[in-house]
Amino acid sequence: PFRPDSRTLTKRAWVALLVLAVACGGSSDMTGPGPGNGGGGNPAPVASVAVSPATANLLVGVVDSTTLGTVVIAPTVKDASGNVLSGRTITWSSSAPAVATVSSTGAVSAVGPGTASIMASSGGQSGQVSVTVTRPAVDTIKVTPLASTIKVGASETLVVSLLDAQGHALSGGRAIVEFNNSPSIITASGGTITGVAPGTGTISYKSENNTVTVATITVTQ
Repeated sequence: PFRPDSRTLTKRAWVALLVLAVACGGSSDMTGPGPGNGGGGNPAPVASVAVSPATANLLVGVVDSTTLGTVVIAPTVKDASGNVLSGRTITWSSSAPAVATVSSTGAVSAVGPGTASIMASSGGQSGQVSVTVTRPAVDTIKVTPLASTIKVGASETLVVSLLDAQGHALSGGRAIVEFNNSPSIITASGGTITGVAPGTGTISYKSENNTVTVATITVTQ
């Protein structure tokens, strides 16, 4: 009968062991659980979406709307263990677009007075920012120059600006009423003053809340 020597058996045994190892899966999965991954490399479910800041107060109707009428919301997505999940898609929405709008990057812009909820959603979870938009009232009417001297027949243009209680310059849409208190000495139209006769005249400017500022004009021959 045929009897294979020990060397032949040894080679066949090694080949059999190698085939068995490959069949049983000899490679390892290196993507295991970790921040942003579930078991076996599957994305971990989103457990919460936090937003910062949680509240925002914006102004509308101001000249410097870039800093006073906008805010950028920063979202943080986490799993059930509190690990931060990166690379997740965030969907933004506003409950009141007439009050505040939000861009695809979380930039909120004031539109009109009122309150709005800005939502950041991901993986079925969401975080909310409460936004309050106010329209500041006129506190001061600034007239430049407040006092000046012109000659008869000469003209000068006064610059009229509206300010709120914090000194913010207010943008258009505010009514400004001009009163010529001395028509025999000066004429006034939209801030342009013209000397009529020698003397001292005044121009009053009025806006919201009965705010009044008086400019003094001296007319010389």
